[in-house]
Order: sequence, then C-alpha cells, then structure tokens
Amino acid sequence: MSLGQPDAAQSFLKMPSGSISKNYRLHAILGAIAEADDRYADSSAEYSLALNQSSGAGSGRATVSD
Repeated sequence: MSLGQPDAAQSFLKMPSGSISKNYRLHAILGAIAEADDRYADSSAEYSLALNQSSGAGSGRATVSD
C-alpha cells in the first residue's frame, strides 16, 4: 500500500475487530476516505460513529444520533 491508494487503505482499515473498531480515529479516517471518494452517505455515517465514540459516556458532550 502506498500514497494515493484509498481503496487499499480502506480495505486495511476495515479489518480491525474488537476494541480498535470502536476507536473514533479509525472512523474519522474512514469518513475522510469516503468523502474523498464522493461517497457522502458513507462519509456521514463514519463521521457520526467517530463523534459518538469520541464523546464518551457521561462526558457531558453532545452526541450525534440517527
């Protein structure tokens, strides 16, 4: 994988499972890749996951809901 290969990066980033799949940074990166590919619905979904996961329970921050 090298620079300028968003499809390869996306496949690589979709592999994580367990606690890393709940990392907001992962979803923010996937959102940026989808946005660059003009897949705005996918981008929005990934950014929403990132926002919800970064807010943390009980942090006092607002969350994005479906």
